[in-house]
Amino acid sequence: VGETIVVDIPPDPTVDPDPGADIDFPILYEDRWVVAVDKPPGLAVHPSGRRLDGTLIHGLHRRYRHPDDPSRDVVPRLLHRLDVETSGVVAVGLDEQFHYHVARQFEDRLVQKTYLAVVHGRPDAAEATIDLAIVPDKSSAVRLKLTTSADGSGQAATTDYRVLRGNRDFSLLEVRPKTGRTHQIRVHMAAIGCPLVGDKLY
Repeated sequence: VGETIVVDIPPDPTVDPDPGADIDFPILYEDRWVVAVDKPPGLAVHPSGRRLDGTLIHGLHRRYRHPDDPSRDVVPRLLHRLDVETSGVVAVGLDEQFHYHVARQFEDRLVQKTYLAVVHGRPDAAEATIDLAIVPDKSSAVRLKLTTSADGSGQAATTDYRVLRGNRDFSLLEVRPKTGRTHQIRVHMAAIGCPLVGDKLY
């Protein structure tokens, strides 16, 4: 009671008749249940914020959806996400039951993810586990920016890393997040003084 809700509508909203056009992604593996695609950097996996079209899911819908032919109509469902700037494998379910079971495996942390990351500097330890909770960064003007928590509050987050090679200025790390928090690798690397090269936020 007493609240006012304001909805801003663009003056001339236009709907792209083909939002998945010109979306290119190499297919690494495909069968009747799943497709694995090589997402390039700069491509969002799904619409969010002001990005309403031109995403990976639009491209997948363009490839698999055939509403006028039910025998060929497949609804692709993302099994996980990658940040816009991140390149790598994205697995997409092509069968509803398959998607349900594998999504549960992601939720139950039965799926292992491995990333390669180039960071500034060199971590103190050649191999270690970062066990720092993640909380919203209230000191930042950026609403979605996160940081680590010193008092134990926030979401528990654990990341294993191993230095593969590097020098005084940069290091190539193999990174294995044990939890799947938003921006986890980016936040944890920044927390140990080795932010990701090219990361505009951290």
